[in-house]
Amino acid sequence: MKDIKLLYTPLLHKAFHFSILVHEVEQKQKRKGKDVAYVTHPIQVGFLLAKAGASDEVIAAGFLHDTLEDSAEETKVTKDELVAEFGQEVADLVDAVTEKNKVLPWSKRKALAMKEIASFSHDALLVKSGDVLSNTTELLSDYYEDGDATFKRFNAPKAKLVSHAQEVITTILEAWPKNPLGADLRNCHAALEDIKGMKVTYTYKEPKNEAERINQERMVQHAYSRLFDAILPEIEKKVLSKRQLKEAEAMKKHATSAKKRQNDSK
Repeated sequence: MKDIKLLYTPLLHKAFHFSILVHEVEQKQKRKGKDVAYVTHPIQVGFLLAKAGASDEVIAAGFLHDTLEDSAEETKVTKDELVAEFGQEVADLVDAVTEKNKVLPWSKRKALAMKEIASFSHDALLVKSGDVLSNTTELLSDYYEDGDATFKRFNAPKAKLVSHAQEVITTILEAWPKNPLGADLRNCHAALEDIKGMKVTYTYKEPKNEAERINQERMVQHAYSRLFDAILPEIEKKVLSKRQLKEAEAMKKHATSAKKRQNDSK
């Protein structure tokens, strides 16, 4: 019988359903501040890694990357369990991108994360890239819909969250400049800069192919959208001020005329 090379391998099938079990079946975990199943995030990460041409082990780690950190206490997933179920390579990748010392203050945890990312292997960097790309695009989509209200669901202020996300992206790209997801990460970095101060940072570059052309058009649309959102309040203020000024001048003229008529009648 001729060997058949499967694309959807048993490893991917098992990792996919294990992620669903941990995040959805056992605890109905949701995205922060939203009525959206959390499992959509690791599934998206696996999808991004597959698009980037990653190995089955890396894609499986993408599906599983939050299982150690976010599994329910009563059914806590351990690294030994991941080794037994998915092998040492997958378990090591999941462990590498899992945040440690969650009892530490937010700023200290993030500083430690930066040091760890800088020492990641290329496979671990790719899993982390998929994670960051998924989270950042979700954040940006919510921001384009809800504005600064998006950040009320987080424990840190907007400026700190945006700066941290940009720092993570920069650290990943410095550790691996030829990262297959590098262009997407740089695009996210620029978009984060736009929302940081409501300004446009888009710079035109001649597209090399149709995919880049479409991406350029999307970036232009986002840039114009953010610019319009930024200047609209100022326009409304000026229009309102002019209208109020005209109304005030009309009332003053009316009062002057009334007073003049009153004086003439005396």
